[in-house]
Amino acid sequence: MNSLEAFLSPAPLEETRDVAIGARFCGKDGKPAVFRVRALSQEENEAIQNECTRFITEGRRRERYFDHAAYLNRLAVEGTVFPDFRNEELLKAHGALAPADLPKKMLRAGEFTALIDAIEALGEGGSLQELANEAKN
Repeated sequence: MNSLEAFLSPAPLEETRDVAIGARFCGKDGKPAVFRVRALSQEENEAIQNECTRFITEGRRRERYFDHAAYLNRLAVEGTVFPDFRNEELLKAHGALAPADLPKKMLRAGEFTALIDAIEALGEGGSLQELANEAKN
């Protein structure tokens, strides 16, 4: 049943999906604007985690500190294709100095959570139940 061939030519890592995360963002036609999100590779995820990890030294003790809020902001920036959180016009419109500041200035808490959930769900490649059903067929 198991075959090494499945691992020799897996599906490509790059995958995108359009998601509407709230009714506040509407186009001229009145329809909700969509965010295009992409799946991140584990290599990209680890790079973001490393950027958000600091070591704090107090006397002889050295502790590792992971800034979870910074991680989520960076995840939003790297996982969102459109709108581009690096766009100068968008940064200026929301008063953000850096791309990692834009999602938290632009989105409400629930919208931010929906965006992060969409990025993470895309990276999972489907639920375990869906994968199990596919494997049976």
